[in-house]
Amino acid sequence: MKRRKKITPETPDTGNARRENRWCERHGYFIDLEACVARSAERPHCRRCLLRWRQLSLPL
Repeated sequence: MKRRKKITPETPDTGNARRENRWCERHGYFIDLEACVARSAERPHCRRCLLRWRQLSLPL
């Protein structure tokens, strides 16, 4: 049986938090936003895509 990790104020539980996903146009699958930002640090196409995605206006 697995032991549960003790949650303390120093180590908040982020495993259950809902993460934001977005559709990756280049690779054709959903990707976590944090992973997309990390990928954009090394890949110029991903960097341009992320900047363009941030500027999109949302429909009302």
